[in-house]
Amino acid sequence: MNKYKVKVSHIFSEVLDVEADTEEAAKEIAEQEIKKEDRNSNIEYETTVPSEHWPVISEEKLKELMEQFEAANAKPEEETNIITPNLITP
Repeated sequence: MNKYKVKVSHIFSEVLDVEADTEEAAKEIAEQEIKKEDRNSNIEYETTVPSEHWPVISEEKLKELMEQFEAANAKPEEETNIITPNLITP
C-alpha cells in the first residue's frame, strides 16, 4: 500500500471593526491590526475547501522533490586559500 500526503484546506474568518475614510484604508488598517503580536483574535471556522481541490502527493514523490530542491539550493563549499599539509606518510 502506498503512503500519501493530502492537504485538506479549511477556511477561517474574522470580522474586525475599524474606522477609515475609504474601503482601501479600512483594509490597510485591518492588515496592520492582524499583524500585532499581542492581539486577541476571534477566528471562527467557516468551511472546508471541497475535496476535488485538495492536493495529493505520494510520500515517495515528495521525498524526490525535496531532494531535488535541496540539491538545487545547496551552497557550494566555500573555497579557501589556506594550504593544509598532507599528514599521511608512506
